[in-house]
Amino acid sequence: MEPFSSIHLPGAFTSYIEANFYGKVTEQSMLETIVNNESFLAEPLKHVALYSDHGIVHGRDIAAKIEQVLHQINGLLISKRQGNRLEFMLGYGVMLAYLHDIGMRDFSAFGRVMHPEFAAQLVYTPEFDPLVDLLWQENSGNVAWRLSNLSMGGKLQQNPQLVLREMLSLSIAHSKSKISVALLNDPLELQKTIQTCLSTNLHTLYHQQQIAKIERKLATESNLDIETLATLKHQLEIAKTSRSQWLKQTEHATHNPDLDRYYQNFAQTSFQWLTSSDPALQSLAVDVIDTLRVLRCADALRQRGQRFRTSAGYEVFVNQHTANAVYGLRSSDGSKQFLLEGKDPIAAGEANITSCVLDREGDLRVSFDRGSFSSPEAIQWAVHSAAIVINDIQADVIGSFQRSVGLDSASFGQKQPDTMKILIEGVDDNPTFAPAVCAELGQLNPVIADRCCPVTSLQHADLVEVERYLAGIQPTWNRQDQQSILNQIGRSGQKVDHLDLPNAFRDIKIVTLKAGEILFEADSPGSFVYISMGEGLRSFPSGGYQAAPVQAWMQIGDTAAIKGSRRNARVIAEQPTHLLMIPKQPYLQYWYNPYTVDEFIQLFGGTHQSTLERRHLLPAIAVYKKFIGKTRRHRYLPLSLRLKTVFQDPEQVAPFITYLEQRDVRVGDCLFRQADPADAIYFLELGQVHTVVEFISGQPKSVQSYESGALIGEIDFYTQSGYQTTAVAQCDSHLYCLTRAALHRMQQAHPQTALAFSNMLLSLVANRLVEVAKP
Repeated sequence: MEPFSSIHLPGAFTSYIEANFYGKVTEQSMLETIVNNESFLAEPLKHVALYSDHGIVHGRDIAAKIEQVLHQINGLLISKRQGNRLEFMLGYGVMLAYLHDIGMRDFSAFGRVMHPEFAAQLVYTPEFDPLVDLLWQENSGNVAWRLSNLSMGGKLQQNPQLVLREMLSLSIAHSKSKISVALLNDPLELQKTIQTCLSTNLHTLYHQQQIAKIERKLATESNLDIETLATLKHQLEIAKTSRSQWLKQTEHATHNPDLDRYYQNFAQTSFQWLTSSDPALQSLAVDVIDTLRVLRCADALRQRGQRFRTSAGYEVFVNQHTANAVYGLRSSDGSKQFLLEGKDPIAAGEANITSCVLDREGDLRVSFDRGSFSSPEAIQWAVHSAAIVINDIQADVIGSFQRSVGLDSASFGQKQPDTMKILIEGVDDNPTFAPAVCAELGQLNPVIADRCCPVTSLQHADLVEVERYLAGIQPTWNRQDQQSILNQIGRSGQKVDHLDLPNAFRDIKIVTLKAGEILFEADSPGSFVYISMGEGLRSFPSGGYQAAPVQAWMQIGDTAAIKGSRRNARVIAEQPTHLLMIPKQPYLQYWYNPYTVDEFIQLFGGTHQSTLERRHLLPAIAVYKKFIGKTRRHRYLPLSLRLKTVFQDPEQVAPFITYLEQRDVRVGDCLFRQADPADAIYFLELGQVHTVVEFISGQPKSVQSYESGALIGEIDFYTQSGYQTTAVAQCDSHLYCLTRAALHRMQQAHPQTALAFSNMLLSLVANRLVEVAKP
């Protein structure tokens, strides 16, 4: 296996950790070892050798995910970090990722339970001294630089390298059973808890935790039956006896002696930075704790599904008939393989998961390999197993970002954890699987029931397109915006009057291609349909046919989606282009509805004159410019000069201006009122106009203020709907007005000028709708 490299960690550090800890986990999980292990043969499915990977690959996977997750949630689920603070969190997070599971090399029951505390205490041992020195000398992630500056500034009361050890010991927080989110939100209690975990001998701590665990069950479970109550009391007596025997055996040696090298009074002098009132140290503490949240999240999003392997690299996959997990146990030399199947819900659920990610909106998205099995009982088992795993994942992912009410709101991100959705992606072989998993999750954990949502399947899609879709903008269009989009799509000849709003727009994303970027390749799966919101794409058909530009608002890739086949063209962006992206499933469910023969005949059954008029109103977008997006210098130029920056042919400006009417309005005058027919568009040459929405009762709601150079009423004019607002002059203003009647006259006398204006107007409307869609 090639050595792992990271810009945030020295190679010698990762090599040592892998060779002495994660590598040992892998070695002990090999087939030749576990078949001679009595504890494995007693309960194979409960043995750590068949857990999800805790070996070398796992350490590397979580280190990589730390960077991915932190960049993704920065400013969204945590407050925005930049520059050195962000670099600090990245470097510190990767250190934690490499330390968090090193205690799993002890396969005993004690080792599994105490592996978080083992890693926390290891950083104080002489064995770890060279590693701390290495991290410090290399200034990994700028951690040493930040702590040194705090020390030189008189902020830190401790040796800065000792603070680094304290920070590394907090890798224990990857375990929510040892460090709850309530402790993350309470630095003082976190300080006390970590001090107890570090200062107490591991075996003594183990016995104390076992007793406390049973006592909590007895105290919190009020409806225990007599048999269960008796069992718990018996277990408590055994645990207490075991503790007494341990204390006698060790002659009361409950203290961790490794701390004596660094502290004279550990309880009073350790972790002072965590509870300091100094703003610089408070900033440090917040960054550390938020990095711990990222660690928990990244660990929960570890590899599963098709990449699901044990620590020895054995594949784990789901049986398509029974929905159980199947382990492919292969000998080291590859000469033998044993397929082992067992009924374990965690393994079955993890084996069926294809991916588990945070999407662009900060919601948890889970997809599955399959949802169809050979019997209703097997399907229900798959649903139940999936729900158990997802509930555990969301507890770490969503739960880790919960904040206490009393915390400073500045530490919060833009999105609150209780608004994070759990999106269960559909599977092609069973449309009812995702809804069933959502229902099971609701039964298992009613608190999250209303946030569990089935979403469309992205199975078998090109991975590049899936990433593009997940990174796209979820439009926040209202019904009027949606209808405006449909009006534009309908002008290209597509049938849209049947669409069910808002369901048709529920799974749509807006994506942007850069110049030179490939939309899709020929022979790629037809899993998405695109609609370009402007010109800029070119299609290169297979079979030797001539390349051609893709017109705005035309569907792209629809034939492959309809046929269920692969695409027959390559499409490339020649300039930056916005597109609507629709997954195949909702496209076929809501969008696809061809014309019948009778409908088609009726569509073209009007007079010759009306057909010509319709053609004039079908803009073939030739420019991609915002009318009001010009520089300040352009906005304050006279209208005739500003129009020359919009029209491609300056000769079209003069005839266009002849159709405009000049209007001078006084302060308080209305240009138009809400619900009036949108029969004119206004060019504000000089002045200021304010638009408001008028309600039947209550005060008007301000919408937008327009300054000199603005275009007013363009969307309503273009969609031929009533005005959605009332426009009022805020001062004496000078405007130009183009009425619909004047536009009709222009189309007859100067069709090219009218077409150029339509191109400009449609480009503006498209850009405006893209802006509206952004959250």
